Amino acid sequence: MQLYRLCWSLRNSKEERIDLDADEEKDFSDSSEEKLEIEHEGLFWKAFDIFYGLDQQKETKMSKEEEAHYKIRITDTSEDPIWGTIVNVNGIILLSVAIVVHVYFA
Repeated sequence: MQLYRLCWSLRNSKEERIDLDADEEKDFSDSSEEKLEIEHEGLFWKAFDIFYGLDQQKETKMSKEEEAHYKIRITDTSEDPIWGTIVNVNGIILLSVAIVVHVYFA
């Protein structure tokens, strides 16, 4: 099922999602089109690339335990109760201020 963790009723589901596109070969590059790789030299261009996230980094392979831990951490939707309370109180304050301003200027 593709709806696990995508709709409200299944947000805390621990089921593994099935990838429907796993069989299909994903090749988005055209054979006629070459990848455009621009290599800039110089300190300015290196800083520019790093600042904007264009730095080419080598991919590191994760072990199975690290991958499982990463998957659990990414899919965790639990929250600290204190932050839920803080957000709710701030929402009530904001709503009250909006009502007061609306009544005053109406």
